[in-house]
Amino acid sequence: MKTLPDIIHPFWGKIFDSRGNGYSSPVGFSHAFFGEKTHSVYLGHHDISHTPNYIKAHPDEYYKPIAPILGEDYCLLDEFAATYTHFLSNIDAHIRQLQDGVYAIFTTHLKPQLPDIYETYPIIETREQHDEHISHLADIRLLPGGYIDMIFYYDLIPAPVFNVTFRDGVMLDPLGYREDLQANE
Repeated sequence: MKTLPDIIHPFWGKIFDSRGNGYSSPVGFSHAFFGEKTHSVYLGHHDISHTPNYIKAHPDEYYKPIAPILGEDYCLLDEFAATYTHFLSNIDAHIRQLQDGVYAIFTTHLKPQLPDIYETYPIIETREQHDEHISHLADIRLLPGGYIDMIFYYDLIPAPVFNVTFRDGVMLDPLGYREDLQANE
């Protein structure tokens, strides 16, 4: 099987394949809200790959098609860099959107169901109390079209991770309740 070609970008540096999570680079993400850890920033869709039969029939090709993920001639790397730098330039506003938006979902949809889901659960009366439950970031993924997915561990739902998407600086509602988010903003 062919190895990943050297892909070096002015912003991202040397691109590497993290296998299960897709392409990444040395550029990481950190913010005090999520603790001191630097989190991986993944580039493009991670779940695109050739089938085992295709790989067997084309041993000279890399196991993942690069163009659908990073663009022809890696053009999506420029788009991802623009999206990411714009996101970082307003990071405190985005963190506030995350806090307010997920808290609105919690109070409207999750909090009333907690007694039915868990035997014991925390008593949360304020957004600040809720913030500790969304401060465990797993990673960030940049996608074409100005999308940024923030994936984090949210212990108030019965799922391994919770996904919040931003597009062009606006948090899209992860549960489809956009009108509720706007009413609570």
